Amino acid sequence: MWFPVPEDPSGLKVLGSEGPAAGVELLELLRRTDCEDWQDRVGSAGASNASAKSSVRLRCCQGWVFKTDLAVRSDSPASLRAMLGKSMALAQSSSLWHPSKQWFLMRIGDVWHPLTKCRKLITLREMDPLRNRITAWSRMIEKAVSYSVRYGIGLDINPSNFGIDPESEENVYYIDDELYPPLKGFDVAQVVAARIPEEPSASNDDWRSWGSSLQQTLEGFLSTRDEWREFVVHVSDYPLTDRFQDGRNALLDGLRKGHPLLDPAERKKNRFQHKLTAIIADVHGNVQALDATLKEARGKGADSFLFLGDAVGYGPNPRQCIERLAELPNAILLRGNHDHAVGSGSFENGMNRIAVQCARWTYDSLRPNEREWLSSLSLEFQAPDWLAVHGAPRDPHRIYAYIYELTYRENLDYLHEKQMGVCFYGHTHVQFVHVRTGSGEKLKRGAVPVKILDGEGVMLINPGSVGQPRDGFPTAAYALWDRATNQVAFHRAAYPIEQVTSSIRKEGLPADLIYRLETGR
Repeated sequence: MWFPVPEDPSGLKVLGSEGPAAGVELLELLRRTDCEDWQDRVGSAGASNASAKSSVRLRCCQGWVFKTDLAVRSDSPASLRAMLGKSMALAQSSSLWHPSKQWFLMRIGDVWHPLTKCRKLITLREMDPLRNRITAWSRMIEKAVSYSVRYGIGLDINPSNFGIDPESEENVYYIDDELYPPLKGFDVAQVVAARIPEEPSASNDDWRSWGSSLQQTLEGFLSTRDEWREFVVHVSDYPLTDRFQDGRNALLDGLRKGHPLLDPAERKKNRFQHKLTAIIADVHGNVQALDATLKEARGKGADSFLFLGDAVGYGPNPRQCIERLAELPNAILLRGNHDHAVGSGSFENGMNRIAVQCARWTYDSLRPNEREWLSSLSLEFQAPDWLAVHGAPRDPHRIYAYIYELTYRENLDYLHEKQMGVCFYGHTHVQFVHVRTGSGEKLKRGAVPVKILDGEGVMLINPGSVGQPRDGFPTAAYALWDRATNQVAFHRAAYPIEQVTSSIRKEGLPADLIYRLETGR
């Protein structure tokens, strides 16, 4: 039998909340005489609507698709259950797979295999006409890069591995079961270039239009000018015959034209086409402060966000803070030293006793995908004429060094050398502006409104800490950047500190944290 079927219901274990009857019903469905084995969708590589793995088995019954892999096997159902745990947890917290997807264990003889069941979807290769397929490719890539950034996982980006529900085409779902390490620019560039020879009927205008749409699709995944340039190089280097060179050139034209980092005519324009950017940093697990800050910033008109790192550490609500930040629209999200420590599980690099204790507690409080999200955050964001980091621009790690009395001058000189008009940073938990004038004089301005990117000098700007300010004021600190006038102003938002301190006591976190929040020190 090409698709193996257990001898009795005891050979099926449902991974989930369904009762024992589910195994009986599943076996009856698998044994139906009108089931169709999809042998033609297995063992075929290239531009085909099939799995390249010859060990995969697919069966379609009554609109349900069953999948197993004979190469994945174990004598112990417990080890397979543990192996599938990450996928099942991800399915509960995201829309990666279709909501009908279920996981099972299947015993054939003395060996257990994984088994999945999902509603039959239309793969992206099956979609018509071409313009619908091209639109779906963008949605496929957008989903893949978002999961790479948010959850720290890679997907097998192939039109055969993604599908839509014929009853509701609102979402693109992952069909494959395999999860991989986070994606690199090279991986996505290969996926983009590989579409060209698979669609010989596409015109140069089709490829140019798709290249233009990819600018927005990849925003946030590719952050710096170097990353975008490297991506273009990888698309250019993908092996194609002369027949498809015009299509590739058209796609590259679309990628470059109007791009703020690739098109010389756009280099001096703002990265965001938004009106008001809220700059926030050092939330440190304080969700009440974050909620108050976001509410006030939005009330003032903020339509985009720049987060400078340290979502977690110290505070009692790390999961809620991650959720709020991950859902921000039009946002650049950076990694701080506490995010790095919790995400990596390494707590000793430059952290004091209280920080280490809180980092360990935070690590234990988060789910694996939330720790992976922290690790996936970028260490910097580089626009044509401004930079954002958590710590200091001169620090090669970007997350450990502080900007203070002994270091601000050398960091201002660094910005001047790199022709960066301004660097936004966090880490010190104090609102502050340092300036290097056009004549080379280095000044401390404090938390005063400033005009940036005027060509008269360079600046270091810290918006202060949302969740743990240390300037003597216990209110949440942040800044607003008017993108039309390039004015940056500093703000404070009040929040219910007593709710946070109550949670700190409840969770058994260090009492020193309560004093810090109440005094702003």
